[in-house]
Amino acid sequence: MEIAIQVLINGLLIGGVFALVSIGLTLIFGVTKIINFAHGEFLMLAMYAAYFLSVWGINPYAAIVIICPVFYLVGAVAYKLVVDPVINASELAQLLSTLGLAIFLQNAALFFFSGTMRSLDISVRSIDLGGLVISKSRLIAFVIALIVTLALFEFLSRTWPGKAIRATAMDKQVALLMGIDVSKAYLMAFAIGTATVGIAGAVLAPMFSTYPMVGAQFGLVSFVIVVLGGVGDFKGAFLGGLIIGLVDSVSGYLLTTGSKEAVYFVIFLLVLVVRPSGLMGLFSNLRGTGAKL
Repeated sequence: MEIAIQVLINGLLIGGVFALVSIGLTLIFGVTKIINFAHGEFLMLAMYAAYFLSVWGINPYAAIVIICPVFYLVGAVAYKLVVDPVINASELAQLLSTLGLAIFLQNAALFFFSGTMRSLDISVRSIDLGGLVISKSRLIAFVIALIVTLALFEFLSRTWPGKAIRATAMDKQVALLMGIDVSKAYLMAFAIGTATVGIAGAVLAPMFSTYPMVGAQFGLVSFVIVVLGGVGDFKGAFLGGLIIGLVDSVSGYLLTTGSKEAVYFVIFLLVLVVRPSGLMGLFSNLRGTGAKL
């Protein structure tokens, strides 16, 4: 029983960070209707940023105040250079543009940083609760993820720019008629989603090794979470993150490390076949209301 509780705690804590990664992805898709295949590579760059800032004496958690605005700008530039030119093009052109960006960032990281795995040497003690051990790094990451998620939800719900982003996600043409600058809403959504994954990278850097292909690993997880929660669904992404965190923890305990990805694929396929609208789509049907952005 104690082992089961330990696995449950570990799963929920890492699930919060998975949710933070996925919320940025679902925000981008929910607004622009473009699947950002480079999302995991932005996470990889953020982990490198946290690593090098730590080497220069800045705590990776404190580095969030630097990484967040920098990656907002990175997202804005990436949108202008890569996404905006194909925003009204075919779906194939949109897919290839972000996929090409992902490949470019992977190879750029290999060129500049090599394939060497880099790990942060941060001494963070664990909390012992009568036999249950809670990793402080995971607990800090979960708290930060929860704070950022709530702040983003409040931003989208209560501020004028947030409401403009939500209106654009709901109906682009009506948003235009209401005087909303749809192009600006697209740019803000992409930039905010990139800043969010930047924060996720900073909190993941103390827990996982950083290398050029790490983004592909977490990118796969984030796609599974987005599909599980419901594509474009903000609340579903958070719930899906917690569920996949539990799946990651349980499968990591029962199976080999490499087998966990196979579990993700199985879940991904099952959701597509059984419940394409995701968990929140099911709940929305039961309530008779939507839960989209």
